[in-house]
Amino acid sequence: MAAEVKTIGPELSDLVLSINDWAYSVGEIEVDNSEGTDPIVIPSGSPADTDGTLITASALAGGGTQTECLVLGKQIVDAGKVMKVPVLLRGPAILKKSGLPALDYEGASFNTTTLATEIATLSPLIILRDALTTVEEQTT
Repeated sequence: MAAEVKTIGPELSDLVLSINDWAYSVGEIEVDNSEGTDPIVIPSGSPADTDGTLITASALAGGGTQTECLVLGKQIVDAGKVMKVPVLLRGPAILKKSGLPALDYEGASFNTTTLATEIATLSPLIILRDALTTVEEQTT
């Protein structure tokens, strides 16, 4: 079954403040819902493996996984489909802490501190910030 290509939606700006080199940092993974009977709704910023496995909140809390990428923009993989979704594979990038997902695709709550720690393991560096730093003009 050929995979469909999904575009990045407007929710991207809720997560991403800056990605220095899109061609280097952004890629795609195939999420397989070919045997599913319900669509998979993936929140923007959800952790995943490059093989297309979405990391659940319970797997992240259990410590048995390693985040390899983050889904960019809210993605919906329809039942019976295999779909390519855009992901942030590596930095340099700056993300909003407030843009990290509170829930996984199953509706379970992420521990955002654990998720932030996982993101810090991606290389090159991905920085989490509350907001962009403002620059003040010095008048003297």
